[in-house]
Amino acid sequence: MSIKRFNPTLCRGRVWGVIIVTRAAQRGLTWSLGSSITLMDNTTAELVARYRALPFASDHLGVCPTNHAKVELLCQLDEYFNESIVSQLLLDILTSADEYDLARIEAAKIVGIYVTDASPLDRQLKRQVWNVFADSNEDRLVRQHASQHISGGFGGEAEHDIIERLLFDDEDDIDVRHGALEYIRRTDDTEFVNRLIGKLKVHPYWGKFTSFFKDLQR
Repeated sequence: MSIKRFNPTLCRGRVWGVIIVTRAAQRGLTWSLGSSITLMDNTTAELVARYRALPFASDHLGVCPTNHAKVELLCQLDEYFNESIVSQLLLDILTSADEYDLARIEAAKIVGIYVTDASPLDRQLKRQVWNVFADSNEDRLVRQHASQHISGGFGGEAEHDIIERLLFDDEDDIDVRHGALEYIRRTDDTEFVNRLIGKLKVHPYWGKFTSFFKDLQR
């Protein structure tokens, strides 16, 4: 499924419904807005069970009530992401390359912003976001959003190699590569940053970002 430049953070508002219905109308799909799921009074286990009762690997279905329900369910679980049952669901979503792309985008955002070491799967989740980010065979849109939510220290022994490879791979997606550049801004590893500054300054693309290099001087 191909959707460009979509911001999943809008999930927290009601803008999602407008976007979903608009896309559905474009494809000749219709359903009642009144059928939007009301989930606030359900237990965490029930919400997770509802998600798992829907067909997994549903990206091929595109915009449809089933996939819309998945995103709404994830939004309703926002207070429980560190609970083991929810963390496992997030991990399963992220590791399923054929799961609905907007659900995987939402899962990556959740891991990057809300999941903490209170989750028993904290390290596995954050490492999986890295795996999506680093894999050029992954869905492009999912990679773009995963690149915004990688956490330093969770990329494994090859973490720095991944960042350097993406920065200088001119054939890779530019938004993913900008995610790698943001990693450089956030990391506390001064030695690594200083080693790359010279190469970045003379690069035909990165060399244009002169203000960025001023921020990196440490």
